Amino acid sequence: MLAFAAPFAVMTLALAQQAAPVPATTPVPTPAPAAAPTLSSAAPVPAVTAEPEQVCRRQPIPGSRRTERVCHTQAEWDLIRENARNNRDTASNSQRNGG
Repeated sequence: MLAFAAPFAVMTLALAQQAAPVPATTPVPTPAPAAAPTLSSAAPVPAVTAEPEQVCRRQPIPGSRRTERVCHTQAEWDLIRENARNNRDTASNSQRNGG
């Protein structure tokens, strides 16, 4: 037991000396605390904008009984709906005009 304790003590002391902080010879200047910004500052602080919320919907897969989950923002869903409406109207108008 003593044969194990002596090398262990020496190793512990060596590691303790390596881990001990070295005192600085010159003091490190600490930065002065910044003044708190006032509410009447010239530049307004921009508001933190959050990511648009995702809206997920289940849509049927053509030729299958399964559905898939499709996620977009509300603006993207509106654009998809508008494009589908335009495509439908274009196809409908071309059929009426004999196109």
